[in-house]
Amino acid sequence: MSAGLTLKLVAMWLIFPAMLVPWLWPTYLGLLTMALVPLLIDFVGRCYCAQAPVEDALPIRLSILAQFTGILGLTIASIWAGLGGVLVGLIWAAVCQFSAAKWFIKHLRAIALSIDQPAIAVGMDQLRQRLLATTMSAYGSGAIAIVVLSCAVVFGIMAYGIGLLITLPLAFLMLMPVVMSTMVLYFLMLYSYERHLNALRHALRKRGQVYFPQDT
Repeated sequence: MSAGLTLKLVAMWLIFPAMLVPWLWPTYLGLLTMALVPLLIDFVGRCYCAQAPVEDALPIRLSILAQFTGILGLTIASIWAGLGGVLVGLIWAAVCQFSAAKWFIKHLRAIALSIDQPAIAVGMDQLRQRLLATTMSAYGSGAIAIVVLSCAVVFGIMAYGIGLLITLPLAFLMLMPVVMSTMVLYFLMLYSYERHLNALRHALRKRGQVYFPQDT
């Protein structure tokens, strides 16, 4: 079990270094690699965690299914439509990832209770609330961005196209505070996620519960 949590932590630590890949490999394949490497490591870790002896295995199964759906959609869209497919696939994978995280946190809470760690279980409840706030913020920001950019394009075209030189920069300036607030919530959630994963991993190791030979 701790091996699965370790892999998930590694995937989280790789998110920011992976952002350098598109700069070193400036093609849609670079973007795809940036997303797939952490996602695949996270997916393997999630599958390891599925072996934890909890009564209700449905949350972790739904979590694995959601993440697999996101990875599969991202891969197919990228192969089929190149750069445009990667961009659409990233949005799809992000939506699936939020769903996968919600179910995975519920699974972690069950594990914490099974090893008599109520404090960690309470922390998982708080983490789920933070994830919900981040998800709603991300969806709200996306909806606002679609409306603002659509208006900018329409008004720019109405001004014989040259208006786009004014409306698009204004749209991005208007969206910057919205995007920044969502990013702040995301980073806070990510930090909290890492902290709670570490707490559960240390509790498992201290208790000496070994679910896999790799954990020994």
